[in-house]
Amino acid sequence: MDTIKIKHNVDEERINISFDTQDGSFSFPSVELDIKTDIDFNELLLKLSEFIEIKKSVEFEFIDSMDLLNTSSKINLIKVTLEEIYMNYNSLIQECTNVKGGEEDKDDDELPFLNQ
Repeated sequence: MDTIKIKHNVDEERINISFDTQDGSFSFPSVELDIKTDIDFNELLLKLSEFIEIKKSVEFEFIDSMDLLNTSSKINLIKVTLEEIYMNYNSLIQECTNVKGGEEDKDDDELPFLNQ
């Protein structure tokens, strides 16, 4: 299964999220999470819904040159939340792939001449 690499550049006031489709196509525009106030994940979730259509799983990494993930409990909580979102997304992609594969197998069983 193809994957999209997601990189998170962590800063004191924002997390910049970039996407690499790894297939030579144009990358999706990056998303910026403002972390000074309430966190709004809607734009990121909309991006992930686009990835569902192209059936790509995601891999992710956090780039934190200022060690904020270890020193800021708020930023660490955001990281944990993002990881959970991505893991749930990957589970959904896997389920969709398995269900589709199961339906294809079922269709083959209904056509006995294909099994000969």
